[in-house]
Amino acid sequence: MRFVLLHHEMPEDADRGSHWDLMIEDPERAGGHDENEHRLWTWSLEELPTQIERLLAENAADSALDKPAVAPDAEPVVCVRLDDHRATYLTYQGEVSGGRGRVTRIDGGDCRAIASTTSAGGSQAKLVVELRGQKLLGRIALEHQADNRWLLSWSE
Repeated sequence: MRFVLLHHEMPEDADRGSHWDLMIEDPERAGGHDENEHRLWTWSLEELPTQIERLLAENAADSALDKPAVAPDAEPVVCVRLDDHRATYLTYQGEVSGGRGRVTRIDGGDCRAIASTTSAGGSQAKLVVELRGQKLLGRIALEHQADNRWLLSWSE
């Protein structure tokens, strides 16, 4: 599995502000040749956990960094589950179609699911993923709250 963290800069006249998009390959649909079948689970974050922001800033300041540093545990942040996105976003940065702004790739790399639970109704309730990116090394836990709202927390 792979992941990507994008910064999505919205146009000034957009209904919502700029935000972060966390995308994780759906392991059941990864690696296929059909672009429409290879999808990314996507969450929109209005903010990043403070420790992740600090880690990204430290890595940007240290261009000689040989391997990703480990961010300390962080307070959870609210995120919103979006519709699945095309796998193209794993490597893409640039203008988003339809005048919806621009995305910049902040980090990406491999990941693996550590734990996944489902609710009584069969929908995903919690997902724990280990990230091994170029800048981020650690675990995220995504826990479903209500509707499309989730809590994202970070740990070593």
